[in-house]
Amino acid sequence: MFQQVRIELTLVLALGLAVAALVLALRGGSSTTLVTSGAAGAVEPVAVLDVAPKGAKEVSIINFAYDPDPVRVQAGQAVSWTNEDVAMHTVTAEDGSWGSKGLGQGETMVMTFREPGVYTYICALHPPLARAVVPSKGGGVAVVAAGGGRPMQGTVIVE
Repeated sequence: MFQQVRIELTLVLALGLAVAALVLALRGGSSTTLVTSGAAGAVEPVAVLDVAPKGAKEVSIINFAYDPDPVRVQAGQAVSWTNEDVAMHTVTAEDGSWGSKGLGQGETMVMTFREPGVYTYICALHPPLARAVVPSKGGGVAVVAAGGGRPMQGTVIVE
């Protein structure tokens, strides 16, 4: 009997938390989302916020581009990306080791880079075009592009 009551209470609590999270998301409230951690200790969890924290290097996502690019920061300094486009965008490591959820207009994503290095990122929704070199008639070659939309790519240089 107690086991069944315990299971029912757990289900009610889980349902209540899910509803609260949905209401918060629909209201546009702040949330923190750990997408993936990358190399051990190299980056901190991704936070999606309403505003950039003080001292963060700010990057705008506007007209399907990251501005400025590249971004130079010191190890331990935060970088914030704010989507100013109507279209949804992401900030995702080129190798897929870390990244954000889809950012709607006005949403800000913040990451802190702990280790020096060069971090290349893309918009997973608008990745760089794939290209192939194929032989053409007459002995020449042709470059063929595949993919769609406008490619988005940026770089963070951590010193």
